[in-house]
Amino acid sequence: VYHFSAWGWHLTNLLLHLINTILVWILIRRTFNDEKLAWLAGLIYAFHPVAGENINYINCRSSILLATFVLAGLYSVSRLMEAEENGRRGIGWIALADIFFILGVLSKEGCAVFPGIAFLYYWLFSRKENREKVLPSAYLILPMLILLAGYLFLRQIFFGRIITGPFLPRGLLTNFYTELKSYFWYIGLFFWPVN
Repeated sequence: VYHFSAWGWHLTNLLLHLINTILVWILIRRTFNDEKLAWLAGLIYAFHPVAGENINYINCRSSILLATFVLAGLYSVSRLMEAEENGRRGIGWIALADIFFILGVLSKEGCAVFPGIAFLYYWLFSRKENREKVLPSAYLILPMLILLAGYLFLRQIFFGRIITGPFLPRGLLTNFYTELKSYFWYIGLFFWPVN
């Protein structure tokens, strides 16, 4: 669409980040019923320097889209819980969460963890008794797990294996420690965003 014009790509990333910021604000406000907390979370999400990498680095579009679909999926789960509190089944919200899940997986495969996130969100923030949460959470998660299994099956068919991509010549343990170091680096950047 923008060809070699970088400003358009950056503008799109910025608009997606704005949408994500609004989704964070809405989700926190709905979850905790606290507007001040929602503003604080939204402002931190919008202006924290760690978010600058995803906005400025054009190639990080998949990470921004992943956040968009995860946040939109969690919004759908929160609307499902509201529908259940009002005596409705909320099947449409389950279907919408499934659609956001598929879009997220197609954007970036890290979205494969979304069924677990949705389950935890439902289990922690639903006002139902624990025994009353079992069946609705199964209705929420089971379609996502079926979709994920189908996606992994297609990866196996087309690529001959589920995990693809360049494999590093280093061992699994070395790779694990390298990744672990980067997680601590990003956690440090979150709390002390300099250098």
